[in-house]
Amino acid sequence: SCGGATASRPERLEAAAVDALRELDGVRRVSAEYGLTARLRAGAHGATVNLRGVEPEFAAIRGLTLRDGSRFVSAIDEAERRRVIVLGESLAHELFGATDPVGRELFVGPWTFVVIGVVMKRAMVMNYDGEDAWKAFAPSSTLKAAFALRWPSYALMELEDPAAHAAMLARVLE
Repeated sequence: SCGGATASRPERLEAAAVDALRELDGVRRVSAEYGLTARLRAGAHGATVNLRGVEPEFAAIRGLTLRDGSRFVSAIDEAERRRVIVLGESLAHELFGATDPVGRELFVGPWTFVVIGVVMKRAMVMNYDGEDAWKAFAPSSTLKAAFALRWPSYALMELEDPAAHAAMLARVLE
């Protein structure tokens, strides 16, 4: 289930519950989001970051804008567990300076990833787990396999009718 928690133990979000959200009438897009802290290294530069395992729909749900010449995680990346990564703009600058990072390699732990995109920095009225400008995003399938992740941190949904938010929340918790 995906609802509630007790004072002593939070309830874990199951991947099957996220999949069930896709079947609800009135849901346009869904993305599971897996989170972990990881060390990224690019040449002599490194940073410990909030690394997010996401599905292709994540960018549209969150309204992310990508720098020209870059892209977000695709369905093929997800299906093939590709080691590709998208960097927030501030993180990209920290790791690569003024050099365009797209097409360059970096290390996530012992694994080599190719940078495919840069998320443009933006004003955020709500952020969770830090600003997107300092996060990195990779296919959820890749991170689940590499880091043995079992439970999503979040489930994001975009509704067909945003005005139906309260009714949909009740259905989701049910």
